Amino acid sequence: KQFNCFLYAFGLHKQKDFLSNSCWTFSSDFVRGLFKLGVLKKEDRPVPDFIVYYEDEKGTITHAGILESENMVISKWSWGPVVRHRIWDVPVGYGDKIFFSRSPDDSRRNKIIKLAHSVLNKD
Repeated sequence: KQFNCFLYAFGLHKQKDFLSNSCWTFSSDFVRGLFKLGVLKKEDRPVPDFIVYYEDEKGTITHAGILESENMVISKWSWGPVVRHRIWDVPVGYGDKIFFSRSPDDSRRNKIIKLAHSVLNKD
């Protein structure tokens, strides 16, 4: 099944509605909107099981993964595999800025699902 880094980080990579091309609903703009709506909140420091987000020089959220420890991340690389890597062992294009959020609990995950469905139903 095909899914992207955001679906994996949010724990939604087994949701059949979002697999394959529908996973691109979970784009940089969609994720940024989750922060603007308060569904996700930035955290100051890395804590295991938090999500780390990578941002490029344009402010685009390019990638996300799950913190395994302060320096180790598990993330899905585009259409490729799920990879365990050091926090800065990512392609240069992912950017050189990072920030964090708590992993969504069930309530927040359900809000994300509802918002994603509303985006999919507009197409």
